[in-house]
Amino acid sequence: MKKRLFQIACVIFLISYLAYLISNKDSSNVIPASDESTKNAIEPLQLYQNVDSQLIAERNKLYLLMLKHTVPYEEPSEADKSYFLRNITHIDSVVNTCVEFIHQNKEDELISLLETELPNFYAHPHNNVDNEMALHYMMEELYNRHCKSDEEYLAKVIPMAEWRVMHIEALENEHPAYSLALIELVFYYTWSKNYDKAIFNGEKLSAYASQRGDEEALIYSSSLLSEIYNRIGQKAKSDSCINGVKDLPQFNKIHEEVKGNLSDLID
Repeated sequence: MKKRLFQIACVIFLISYLAYLISNKDSSNVIPASDESTKNAIEPLQLYQNVDSQLIAERNKLYLLMLKHTVPYEEPSEADKSYFLRNITHIDSVVNTCVEFIHQNKEDELISLLETELPNFYAHPHNNVDNEMALHYMMEELYNRHCKSDEEYLAKVIPMAEWRVMHIEALENEHPAYSLALIELVFYYTWSKNYDKAIFNGEKLSAYASQRGDEEALIYSSSLLSEIYNRIGQKAKSDSCINGVKDLPQFNKIHEEVKGNLSDLID
């Protein structure tokens, strides 16, 4: 039940976030100076600090084992062996610098540092899916204020959206945000008019929703696919997508949300 509620909350958040992007496409690229906005920017970063010593030991042991088997016939260098532990201290320092940039409203420096250090954030023991999504969304909001065109914005956010999906798919157990991650990726690919990849991920979402019996995610996938097929002139496929979900209780509400958001973003 908790996973279900979390998934619903994620979908609601996505729609709200997309609406925010639409309403702020031409906003000033300055970090708002309010206490709340500062807090929202800092909190995702601080998720990567204060690592438990037991977790460090467990993850470092796993890292060394993986390192050993990555190149089985070659002894890893001392730098490679110590990277995991050094990176924890390094990211702690990076976060502190980022916080300083946030307080100083140095958006360009903040973005540059985050982009440079993102692979090191991914290698951090606190980089679970939830923390990663929080970090990504904070960066996406920065890009929304900073990027001068839709093309520039999409070039920044799509690789992160792809990474989220790949991260979740690599997990041993299902993560409740998988549908959200796919919905977001389909939106971004549709916005960028990369319809082949939008369809690929839309069909992946549809199969996942059908398998789990998730009617809301199925409506999202079907509505998205219908809009995509309609935009590339494949009306029969567009109608087919809708026919499969049009009798479900949430269809009208979700379908109109999808159409409205895509229309505002693309048209």
